[in-house]
Amino acid sequence: MSQKKSQEKPKQRMEAHRRRAFILETCKPIFARKGFENTTTREIAKAAGITEPILYRHFKNKEEIYRELEAFCVGNAQNISALLDRIPQGTRRLVYLVHALIATLIDARPMADSPKYKRDAEITYRLLLKSLLTDGAFARQNNRASVKCLIPFFFEALSAARGEGDLTGAPMDTEDFWILFEMVQGPGFYNLPPKRASGRQSKGQALVRRMTLLILQSMGLSKSALQKYYPENASKLILEALMESNQDQTLLT
Repeated sequence: MSQKKSQEKPKQRMEAHRRRAFILETCKPIFARKGFENTTTREIAKAAGITEPILYRHFKNKEEIYRELEAFCVGNAQNISALLDRIPQGTRRLVYLVHALIATLIDARPMADSPKYKRDAEITYRLLLKSLLTDGAFARQNNRASVKCLIPFFFEALSAARGEGDLTGAPMDTEDFWILFEMVQGPGFYNLPPKRASGRQSKGQALVRRMTLLILQSMGLSKSALQKYYPENASKLILEALMESNQDQTLLT
């Protein structure tokens, strides 16, 4: 027995920052399922495979965990803006931004067809829904952070597209972008039940394309610009462009 014990490899300790990230990752489904009030630190610790005392070494209380989780969930918009910043300014960036925003909000991240990410996207939507049914704090923080991150890129691209003569619609302001953001976010909630709670037939990339075309056309993007920057194989082209712009690959993981 003693010989067997001596041969066992000692368990490696997880670095503190990795442990915190792991706790946040494992507690997301619990908060999404039960909400803030009904989730306990005991459940969070159990999901992370640690004891409550160890949990409290990393977080002061449940409130701090939830605040960190809120920040943890706004990474999508930050990743999109960081990638789009490397796409040349102009009409192309406007088209890529609208497509990437829609793909991220209703069909998970456009940069990776990952089952794990799709599950995370569903969890984030459930967190938003729980928040909207209670005090709305998480939804406000998540949406404000996302919009604040994306607005500069959107209006710069909008101005550049107008300067290139590709955009003829009425000028847009911040209020218009908020309405656009909430409209795009909506279909994700209808995808939450096992059977989609919607009469539409489109889903996945087909839905992303239809919505992207609808929004770009409503903005006044010319037919020639749509043909040039958003052809039938646009999803593949945008994915390749974003991956190429992300040379160190850190934003795709």
